[in-house]
Amino acid sequence: MSQEGQGVALPRQFALARHFSIASLVCTIIVAVLLGWSYQYLALRDLKHLAEDRNLALTHALSNSLWPKFSGLMAANANTSPTALRAMAYRDSLYTLVARQMKDTDVVKVKIYALDGMTVFSSDPTQTGEDKRDNSAFRAARDGQVTSGLTHRHSFDAFEGTRNHLDIISTYLPIRDEQKRIVAVFEIYSDVTDLTTQLGETRSIVIATVLGLLALLYALQYVFVARAQRTIDGQQMLLKQSIQDLDRRVHERTASLDATNLSLLKEIEERKQVEQILRESTARYQAVTQSANDAIVTADSRGNIVGWNRQAEAAFGYTEAEIISQPLTRLIPERHRESHVRGIDRVLAGGESRVSGKAFETEGLRRDGTEFPIELSLAKWEVGDKRYVSGTIRDISERIRTEQHLRVAATTFEAQEGVTITDANKVILRVNRAFTEITGYDSDEAVGNTPHMLSSGRHDPVFYESMWGSLARTGSWQGEIWNRRKNGEEFPEWLSITAVRGIGGEVTNYVGTFADITERKAAENEIAQLAFYDHLTGLPNRRLLLDRLRHALAGCVRNSRCGALMFFDLDNFKTLNDTLGHDVGDQLLVEVASRLQSSIRQSDTVARLGGDEFVVVLEDLDGGDGDQLAAMQAEALAVKIQAMLSQPYLLDIVASGEARGKRSHHCSSSIGITLFDRTPVTAEELMKRADTAMYQAKALGRNTLRFFDPAMQAAVTAHAALENDLRKAIAERQFLVHYQAQVDFSGQVIGAEALVRWQHPQRGLVHPTEFIPLAEDTGLIQTLGHWVLETACRQLAAWAARPETRHLTLAVNVSAQEFRRKDFVEEVLETIRSTGANPQRLKLELTESQLVHNVQEIIDKMLLLKAVGVGFSLDDFGTGYSSLAYLKRMPLDQLKIDQSFVRDVLLDSNDAAIARTVVALAHSLGLGVIAEGVESALQRDFLANSGCHAYQGFFFSRPLPLEEFERFARQA
Repeated sequence: MSQEGQGVALPRQFALARHFSIASLVCTIIVAVLLGWSYQYLALRDLKHLAEDRNLALTHALSNSLWPKFSGLMAANANTSPTALRAMAYRDSLYTLVARQMKDTDVVKVKIYALDGMTVFSSDPTQTGEDKRDNSAFRAARDGQVTSGLTHRHSFDAFEGTRNHLDIISTYLPIRDEQKRIVAVFEIYSDVTDLTTQLGETRSIVIATVLGLLALLYALQYVFVARAQRTIDGQQMLLKQSIQDLDRRVHERTASLDATNLSLLKEIEERKQVEQILRESTARYQAVTQSANDAIVTADSRGNIVGWNRQAEAAFGYTEAEIISQPLTRLIPERHRESHVRGIDRVLAGGESRVSGKAFETEGLRRDGTEFPIELSLAKWEVGDKRYVSGTIRDISERIRTEQHLRVAATTFEAQEGVTITDANKVILRVNRAFTEITGYDSDEAVGNTPHMLSSGRHDPVFYESMWGSLARTGSWQGEIWNRRKNGEEFPEWLSITAVRGIGGEVTNYVGTFADITERKAAENEIAQLAFYDHLTGLPNRRLLLDRLRHALAGCVRNSRCGALMFFDLDNFKTLNDTLGHDVGDQLLVEVASRLQSSIRQSDTVARLGGDEFVVVLEDLDGGDGDQLAAMQAEALAVKIQAMLSQPYLLDIVASGEARGKRSHHCSSSIGITLFDRTPVTAEELMKRADTAMYQAKALGRNTLRFFDPAMQAAVTAHAALENDLRKAIAERQFLVHYQAQVDFSGQVIGAEALVRWQHPQRGLVHPTEFIPLAEDTGLIQTLGHWVLETACRQLAAWAARPETRHLTLAVNVSAQEFRRKDFVEEVLETIRSTGANPQRLKLELTESQLVHNVQEIIDKMLLLKAVGVGFSLDDFGTGYSSLAYLKRMPLDQLKIDQSFVRDVLLDSNDAAIARTVVALAHSLGLGVIAEGVESALQRDFLANSGCHAYQGFFFSRPLPLEEFERFARQA
C-alpha cells in the first residue's frame, strides 16, 4: 500500500454478521415458541370440543337408562335434605349404576343439578346438596348451552378414589324431556391428563422441529450475510490496498470454498436430523392409529388404500397385507361407490365437501359381501406434494339394534294394555296412557301412590298374601283381579306382575301390565247362559242338569241321604203346537216352568231338556225305612206338581178370523220318578230310569205317575238290545222267508203265505211276534217289508217257470207304515217289473187296523195295483173295527178268518157264529174266504160245512223253508 493510502480515513466497519446472528436467533426462538403454543391452544380447543361431544353422548346414554331413577331425585329435591337425597341414591343403587356405566371411559365424576341450582346427585356423595345457582357455566347450561372448562387439579375425588395432579375437563350439559324442555343439568368431569401430557410433548416436538428448520434457514442466511460481510471487508481492503498480489486473492478464494464446504456438511447433518424426526412422527402416528377404538383407513390421491389399522381389519375382514394398495371402493357397496368417489375427490382437491370434517352414517361392505351400517368421518392431510384422505369408521350395528329395541320398548309401553312401574316398595314411578284410559287416573295422580289406590275391596288379605308370595318365589304372578276406577266403578282385569331384580338379586322394581276384561267377562257370562240355560224358560239345560245331578249324587254319598229324579212330559203338547202354533206352545212351556219353580225348594233343581220335557231333582230326602220315606216325599211333591200343572192356563191366542185374546187351556202331565241314594249309579243311568218310568206312565193312560221298576228297565234294555240287533240283521241280511201252504178242501196246495223269519247268530230262529212290532215302532218295517216283497216276487217268477208250481199264488203281509208311503204303489210295480213276477199271482194282505185312517187314499192305491192284477186279502178279519160301508167299497179279493175264531170254533158257539157270519159276508160281497190257524180235521170240516173251502194251518203244514215247501207241494 502506498503512503497515500495509509493516510486515508475509512468509514467505521459495520458488524453485519454479528447483528444478523443476534436478531435471527431471537426471531427463531420467538417464532418456535409462538407456533408451539398456538398448536397447543388449537389442540386443547379441539380436545374440549371432542370431550363435549363424548360427554353429551354419555349423558344421553346415562339419562336414557337411569332417568326414571334420577327423576325421582328431581321430584324429591324441593322438600328433601341432602342426606335424604344421598339415601335415595344409595337405595336405588345409583352410585353403583353410574360407576358401572362410566367404567372404561375417561369420566371420573358425574353431577346432576336441579334447575334451581341444587346438586341432587353427585358420584361424590359429599357434594350432594351444593348450590350452583351462581355458577356461570351452570346458568349457561340451564339456558340451553353446552359449556366446558379445562383445569388442573392437584387432588381430585374420582369414582375409584382420590387422585393427584389431574387435568380435568368439566362439561355442563342441559337435559331435555320428550317435549324438548330442559329439566336438569348434568356436569361430566373427564380426565384428560394423558392427552394434555401428550399435547405438551407434541408441543415440545413442534418447537424443536421449528427451531431446527429455522436454524437451517439461519445457517443458509448466515452464509450469505458472511459472504456479504467479506465482500464489504474486501472492498475496504481494496480501498486501503491499491495493489493486491495474486497469492492473496487465491488465498481468499480458497478460504471461501472451505466455508462453502462447511456449510454443505452442516446442511447434510441437519437433513438427517429432519428425516429422523419424520420417522419418529410416523411411528407415533402408527401407534395412535393401531391403538384407536375405531377403524382408520387412509387412501392416497388415486383412491388406493395406504393405511389400515387393526380395528379396520376386525370391521371389514381384510388383513393389512390383503387390502393395502387395493382400491378404496372395495369397502363400499356398489350403489354408493360413485357418490363416495366424488366426495373423496372433492376432499383431496381441497374443495368444499359436505362430509369433510363431519360424521355421517352410511353402509360398509365386508369381505364376505355383507353390508353393515357405519359412521364415517373424513379428514384430508398432505405430506409434501402428496395428498391423502383418512376415514375414521365406526360399526354402529349394535347402536342401531339398541335404538330399535328402545323404539320397540317405547311402543310396547304405550300399547293397549295398562302398564304400571313401581319401585321395590310398591310406590308407582310411571304409568302409560292405557293406564289412564282404563282407570281414569292420570299420571300425576298415580305417581307417588301405591297400586292400593285401585283396590275394590272384593279380595281378602289372603288373596294378596298369595299373590305377593308367588312374586317372591317365582318372580311373577298373573291372574284375574277386581279393581276400582277413579269414578268408583268396579271392573275386572287380567293382571300380570313381574319383579325386576338387580345384579345382586334384590328386587328393584315391579312391572305390572293389565287389561280391562269387562267385555270378555260379559261375553263369558252370556256364553255360560247359552251353554247352561234354556233360552226360552231360563231353566238349566241338560248340561247343567247333569252337573247338578252329579253333585246331588255325591252329596247322597257324603250325607247318607236320598234324592229323587222326576221326569215330566206334557200330555198332548204336540197337538197344541200343531193346532195353535209354536208361539202358543212356547207360552205354555214358560208358564209350566214358572209353576215348577214355584213348587220346589231352593235347594232343588228344575230343568228343561227340550220340547215338552222337564226334569226336577230333589235333594236331601229322608233315607230311612228302606227309602220308603223318600219315596213318599217324592210322590207327595209329584202329586202336588201334577195338580198344579193341571190347572187351566190362560194363553194369548189368535184364532182364525178372530182378534187376539186370552183363552183357557188344560194340560196334564205324565211323570216318571226314580230314587237315588248311596248306591253307585251314574247321572245318565238315572235319566234313563226316570225316562223309562215316564213312558210307562204314558202307556198307562197319561196324567199319572210311575216309579222306576228294575224289571221295567230290564225290558227296556232288552228292547234296546233287540233294536240294535235288528238294525244289524237288516244290514247283514240275516232274514229268511218261510212259506206256509194254503190248501183247498181236497188238500191240494193252491198257494202260500210268505212269512219272514230272523236267523239270529246267537238266539237262533226268532219268531215274528218278537221283532215285527219293534220293526214297526222303529220304522225298520219299511226296509224289511220291501225285502220280503222283492223275495216273494222273485220266487213267483221262479215258480212261473215250472209247470208244477206256476199255478201257485203267494200272499205277502203289508204293514200300515208301508201302505201309507206315497211311493208304495210305484215301489210294488217296480219290484214286479224288475223281478218279472206275474202280478195276478201276488196277493197283498192288509189288516183291519190299516182301514181306520185315510180310507179313500188306501182305496185309491188298491185300485191302482188292482188294475195290473195284484189281489188283496183282508187279514185277521173280525178282530178290528172295520166299517162295512168301507168294506164294500174296497177292491178286496178275499177275507181271512182270524185264527182266534178258528181255534175254539168247535167249543165256543160265539166263535162258530162269527166264523159262519164271516163266510156268509164274504159270499154276499162276492169275495173269497180262507181260514187260518186250522189245526184239526174237525175244524176243517166245520168250516167246509159253513162254506169255507180254503185253509191254512198246522193241520196241513207249518211254515217251511223254500225247499221243504216245494217238496210238500209236490207230494200234496
